[in-house]
Amino acid sequence: MAYQLCMRDEYGQGSIIASDSDLEKITKRCKQEINSVNVDNALTIDDKKKNWESFMVVIESPETDEMVHPPYVYAGKDGRGVDQVFDAEDTSIKLSDIESRVTLKMFLGTLDGEDWFAAVPSRTKRGEEDLIDSLTHEAMQAKNIYFIRPV
Repeated sequence: MAYQLCMRDEYGQGSIIASDSDLEKITKRCKQEINSVNVDNALTIDDKKKNWESFMVVIESPETDEMVHPPYVYAGKDGRGVDQVFDAEDTSIKLSDIESRVTLKMFLGTLDGEDWFAAVPSRTKRGEEDLIDSLTHEAMQAKNIYFIRPV
């Protein structure tokens, strides 16, 4: 099985960035692409946190609290605009069918040696942040999204 690293820009236009038969290699390339846009620039860390442009969806399993790459990988939207994932057998599944069993996090890059995920100021705890766990969150609009598609 081969995989394509794809990107959909803020205007809804898609492009294929890379192809490979190794899912780990294509995932690593995806993170490098996102890091290149969001982190490898002259902005201060505070400005980077306010002005990021690109992300990828990371799917975590609540049972183990570990990244799941696979069994589920975000695969973008299908021809009808429905968000898709694929599992360890490269079977396509609607994101809505598994969303209640997993946690979504939006990977933005690696800052100071740690993975950086999209967050907004907490509405309940002053001075803290809440991770964004939905593709429909307003902060995710008009951003470039990277995803991996089995072909």
